[in-house]
Amino acid sequence: MRKILLLILFPLFVYGQDLTIVSITDAEALTSTAFSKILNCTGTSADYTLDLPTAVGNEGGSIAIKGNSALTKVVTIQGVSGQLIDGEANRKLSTDGLIVVVSDGTNWIVINEVGSWIPYTPTWGGFDVDPTIVRADYFRVGKLCRARIIINGSGTSGTTTFTVTVPFIAAEVSRSPTTLVLNAGTTQAGPGLAITRAGQNTVDMYRDATAGTWTGSGNKRADLDITFRIQ
Repeated sequence: MRKILLLILFPLFVYGQDLTIVSITDAEALTSTAFSKILNCTGTSADYTLDLPTAVGNEGGSIAIKGNSALTKVVTIQGVSGQLIDGEANRKLSTDGLIVVVSDGTNWIVINEVGSWIPYTPTWGGFDVDPTIVRADYFRVGKLCRARIIINGSGTSGTTTFTVTVPFIAAEVSRSPTTLVLNAGTTQAGPGLAITRAGQNTVDMYRDATAGTWTGSGNKRADLDITFRIQ
């Protein structure tokens, strides 16, 4: 049963081969010895980076990288010498995340992924004083991203607009209701509206479902939880 499951999870690993689990606790420059292994990442003190072996000359070489349940930090996985992972400079994982990559001889291809929550720092627009947040993070699988922002303290409105950034450029317009909407210090009765901009990482936030504008003074806020396709 274990080998059947491994074949499903890691299809480019050699069938019938017992896979070796290697513990990773800190930054490391991986070599070809990491091929056909599961790298079990732990760590609670700081974020760290794993440099993949060169993809050049290693076509078909595959590596599984797992975020252990004890991992409380973020692991960044990146290529060397400008080598890309599915066209991007890096990918990230945290607790319970999984990413399996294989070399195509030039760069790296993601062949399997289990998402995990990754914190990020949003940029706000439309405020004289930005809101404070409990958390801002995203959950990514392939080109699908869910981003959420939970506000702790309302910001002070500076204009009739309200924008916030998400961690990736959106491929098209996506819409989502927002919650806990406050405009000019008054809680709104219904949900607000969030709309991604195609080709940008900016989300336009509105105070109601009809895309109403904000009051240009007083306190305003809205929590965000939106799913969109990455460009």
